[in-house]
Order: sequence, then structure tokens, then C-alpha cells
Amino acid sequence: MNAKALVNTDTWYGRLINQLIFPVIIAVIVLIMNLITRGRMLSGNGLYQIFVSSILNAIIGMAISYTWSTGPDFAVAAAYILAANVGIIATMKLGLGYFGLFGGSILTCVVLQLISTWLRIKLKLPSWVLGMAICLIYEAFGVMYSLWCTKQTVGGALIQLGPTDCKGIVKFPADFLLWLGVIIVLMLIQNKTTFGLNYRAVSSNMEVAEHMGINSRKTIYLGVTIGAALMGIAGAFNAASANLVNTTSNLGSFGQIARGLAAWLLSSGMRRMDPVLSIALSSFAISALFVFLTYLGVPQGTWMSFFLGMFIVVFLCLATRSNKKEE
Repeated sequence: MNAKALVNTDTWYGRLINQLIFPVIIAVIVLIMNLITRGRMLSGNGLYQIFVSSILNAIIGMAISYTWSTGPDFAVAAAYILAANVGIIATMKLGLGYFGLFGGSILTCVVLQLISTWLRIKLKLPSWVLGMAICLIYEAFGVMYSLWCTKQTVGGALIQLGPTDCKGIVKFPADFLLWLGVIIVLMLIQNKTTFGLNYRAVSSNMEVAEHMGINSRKTIYLGVTIGAALMGIAGAFNAASANLVNTTSNLGSFGQIARGLAAWLLSSGMRRMDPVLSIALSSFAISALFVFLTYLGVPQGTWMSFFLGMFIVVFLCLATRSNKKEE
């Protein structure tokens, strides 16, 4: 039996091998990292660091897979920051606890992203052009909020969660259950619902999907709603972890979702895997890389971003080459 027959997805063992190829590759890379760090990577503390840091990136990556599937929309980055701050305000000023943090963040992100999507469809502008413009507008609102805080709070800091507010969600097993719940729900949506099939069709080729009788506009709005809700969950989770989410300007908000975007980009090379699982695996791989570099003493910032970029480029080149050989 040749290698091509072995990975044929028409057979059960072919489908299983296709699902396991990339996890095995990443596992081997992590084992090498573990040898270099003398066992620190696969220690209990090391594995927990990798997993915890991958949760936020995984949820952001899954959100981007919906909000960017029909074109890059940078507005979601600024919406993520504004939504998280609305959630914080609802928690601290209205006393709504977890409901305020997650409900406020999700609702705000959905509304902001639907506005951006409606304008894109109505004006028929390229998604990246309008997305950058809306991102700058949303960031301006964030800056105005920040300036307001300088007049209202002691020291001019943003309103933030207290040291014990909503901390349960970022502790084990709540963080694990949130991560697992998001994965299960998205897999069910993508693989077991009519919407999941329609959204994949619209994302691949909108004109063909419309000829098949699919309402592309309705499908896009529903997909953006799901993606924005996930981004709102990510914003609330980040706020619970860090107590606040800083506002930015000049497209600086894009940096706060960069690792989640990197996870989504990395997953694009894993065509053999389920899209949701591939994003979760990509997030784990990226977190493992950052923990590895931290153990090696690489300073935070530029060099870590450099190694992340190189890792993504090399991986995608190898994955693309492998896919072409199969075809």
C-alpha cells in the first residue's frame, strides 16, 4: 500500500491518519523543545502554562474564522477592546458580576460587528478598506473613554475589575470547561447544522452558493454574529484574567488579537483536520513556542514575534507543499 492510498479519506483508517498527522508533528516538536529545556516544557507547570495561554488565542482564532471568512475585517479588533470594557463597566458599576462581564461584552461586540458588516454590504466596499476605517472609529471611542476615565478615576486609570472579581472563570476547571464548551458547540454548528454547511459554501464561493439557493446575506450576518459573540467571550475572559483591557489608537488594537489571528492562519495549513480542532491545536503550538522561548530567556516583544512569524511561514510552506503532492 503506497502513502497516497494510506491517507485516502475514503477509508476509516485514512480519515484517522489525516486527523492525527499534524497533532503528531506538533507533539514531536514539543518533545524536542522539552529535551532542550531539560524537561521543563512537559512538567505539570509547563503544560499548564501552555494550555492557559492557548485558551484566549483559541477563542479569538475561532472568532476570526467566522468574522474574516468572507474577507478581513479589522473592525473586530477594536470591537473586542470596547466590548471588554463595557463588560467591565457592567460588572463594576452595575454590580452584574459574571452576567455583566460576559453579557455586556458579547452584546457590545455583536452590535459593533453587525454595524461594520452592514456598512460593508450596503456600501459594497472591500472588507479590509472599510474594516480599517471602522477600526479607527471604534478606537477613537476607546480613546475618548480613556480620556473620560482620566477625569473620573483616581490616577486616571481605566475602570478595572477588582482583585477577586470574576476570577473563577480563569481558574481550573472553569477555564478548561469554557474552552471545551466552545469547541464542542462550534463543531456541532459547523458539522451538524444547515447553517454550518451554508456558511462553508458562502465562504468558499458566494456566487456559487447563491446559485444553489443559499441566502448569502442572511448566512453572513449569522456567521458574523457567532464570530462576534466568540470575540466578546474572549474579551470577557481576557478582562477577568488581566483585570482590564487597555484601549489603543492607530490600529494598535490589532496587536491584541495577533496571536489568535496567527492561530487561525496556522490552522489554514491543516486542511486534513476539522477546522475547529485545527485552530485549538494551532493555539497550543503557538503557546508552546512562546513558553519555550521564555524558558530560553528570549525577551518579550520583537524577537518572540519574529520567531512566531518564521514558525508560521515555515509550517505553511511545508503544509502547502504536502497538500499539492496529494492533489
